[in-house]
Amino acid sequence: MSQDSFTFDQIIAPVGRQRFLEEYWTRKFLLQKGEKGRFTPILPWEELNRILEWHPPPQPQLRMFQEGVMVDLRRYIDGQVGALKLNAGGLVAALAQGATMILDAVHEVAPKAVALRASMEETLRCECVSNLYAGWRSQRGFNVHWDGHEVFVLQLAGRKRWQVYGPTRLHPLDEDIEKGEPPTGEPLWEGILEDGDLLYLPRGFWHVAYPLDEPSLH
Repeated sequence: MSQDSFTFDQIIAPVGRQRFLEEYWTRKFLLQKGEKGRFTPILPWEELNRILEWHPPPQPQLRMFQEGVMVDLRRYIDGQVGALKLNAGGLVAALAQGATMILDAVHEVAPKAVALRASMEETLRCECVSNLYAGWRSQRGFNVHWDGHEVFVLQLAGRKRWQVYGPTRLHPLDEDIEKGEPPTGEPLWEGILEDGDLLYLPRGFWHVAYPLDEPSLH
């Protein structure tokens, strides 16, 4: 894979575009194993460090969660509105204690994520957003939940353990009054997402992810 740009067809390989759209898109989840390091150039740790150093941390673009609860931003962000500054010591301490860091809309600051987003929007004919998740310990960031949009998980570095459940309400939306009951049966899939793997989850599929006490980035 070229490290200069990333396209939808590259990240979904070896499943072809036509097969994916006909068989998986909005219908069923896909686990695609891949070569270690194949997604790393999209946003390596070094580039993430530069982003955190040079871009002020607006809210809610930079958030931290632990066991389904949002971490108080005053633990890792200093200053007044309009002059916010990242408290690196507080950020590292929260991560060390098991929090998950989330950087929303990372395509606004990471060039390769910009190119990939454009390719996905052209292919899928819908608006796409890329968010970054980083964790170090073994606590989950969120409880088991579903998203009101299609989800592509690209494991950039490290590993994470996932549990994937089927939908309890077909094609739900975030603003629906009826949310559907949480799953009670066994997961459709439970396993380790490793560096270079891809996981696709249609809207409404319940899921939860756990770091494995090592740096993980997806």
